[in-house]
Amino acid sequence: GWGPTAQLFFLLASGVLLATLVFSGSMRRKLKVFVAKNFYRNKYDYRVEWLRFIGTLSERGPQESFHQTAIRAVAQIIESPRAVLWVRDTPNGAMRAIAGWPKISDADLADAGVLSSRAALVLFLERTKWVVDLKQRHEQPDLYDDLVIEERLLMLGPDALIVPLFHLDQLYGCLLLARRPGFGALSFEDLDLLKTVGRHIAAHLSQEDMDRRLNESRQFEAFNRFSAFVMHDLKNSTAQLKLIVHNAERHKRNPEFVDDAIATIANTVERMSRLLTQLGQGEVSGTLRDVQLAQIAEQATERCSSRKPVPNLAISARPRVHADAERLSSVVEHIVRNAQDACDARGEVRIEVDSEYGEPRLRVRDSGVGMEAEFVRDRLFRPFDTTKGSRGMGIGAYQAREYLRSLGGDVRVQSRPGRGTVFELVFPVASAAERDLAESAELTGSDAGDQHGVVRAG
Repeated sequence: GWGPTAQLFFLLASGVLLATLVFSGSMRRKLKVFVAKNFYRNKYDYRVEWLRFIGTLSERGPQESFHQTAIRAVAQIIESPRAVLWVRDTPNGAMRAIAGWPKISDADLADAGVLSSRAALVLFLERTKWVVDLKQRHEQPDLYDDLVIEERLLMLGPDALIVPLFHLDQLYGCLLLARRPGFGALSFEDLDLLKTVGRHIAAHLSQEDMDRRLNESRQFEAFNRFSAFVMHDLKNSTAQLKLIVHNAERHKRNPEFVDDAIATIANTVERMSRLLTQLGQGEVSGTLRDVQLAQIAEQATERCSSRKPVPNLAISARPRVHADAERLSSVVEHIVRNAQDACDARGEVRIEVDSEYGEPRLRVRDSGVGMEAEFVRDRLFRPFDTTKGSRGMGIGAYQAREYLRSLGGDVRVQSRPGRGTVFELVFPVASAAERDLAESAELTGSDAGDQHGVVRAG
């Protein structure tokens, strides 16, 4: 007796299913994947692909960096002719373009720049873990939630692929792959394989980064051993001064003793000054408190005004940051003095303070000799690598960047030979409570004439 009812039920259910398949693109895609996985041969011979992938990683090409080898290992899977690698290497989560394959010019890498942790693409990759097909995004924007792609991500063409690199379920970076001519739509096998090798590459890149950090730690261990010799030298200098003080009461009227004491003191001062110049700043972190970035810039400008070119100061905002005032001031002064060293007396050094996307920023611009992009990328922030010979130990720029990173910010550098350099200090975005406190402090401040947009000359 229930036969006609069952027939009617199955007829209606079939109609609903058919309508769903006709009008739902996602259901049709899932059905296609199901059929392809269970009724057709695989597109790839995974044994061959994996052996080739591991072989490429194990054999670095001539004049090829580790990053370029990693890029090539992924690009060869879909025969991509060009690729660019972004890696997240800052505490605030921004991703920086660090390498291209085949070798991409330093100017193109500089133009690729930095992807903010709050960029639409980064947030989309973290949420979905998808391989982004720019061609498909253009044809079906609703599939990607109307994802906005920045212009620089189209550097390899409007149909390129963006492969996320995940390590321990955290977005480590992304790989931009150019689409070879004639390459059709991505299948589920293409997507699965690209995501899998992306995780493998992220693990390799993370291991390379850990090895680099371990090497830096060993260098600092050698630096600590060197410090022991410095302390011994300081101890000897102190002993000489104590001896002079001890004998001063008996021999202070003896001209020979006075001459000898002055010579000894002069020699001691010279030795201690040389040691202090080499050692630079200590590793004392200082006391963190709420400070106004513009005041730090004003102090640095005043302290560096005795040298030429005299720095100019431009303040377009007065954000507050959480830092140690003296330590941060020393960092800014170090960068300003380096800028002055890079310029002749007729050059220009400019300090700018503003706020972008809520992030406090301080820039030091100079019109000096500039630096090669390769030097900025590979040597500028490497500890104990200096171009000043015996006048420096090569840890100033490294200390500046590491201190900013300890605050949750970063140091970014843009430079071209003969066209000057820009050092940008980026600070973390203040919380709502900190912004309210900063606004309250500004409203109750006594400097009523200190408004945004004021430009001062040093």
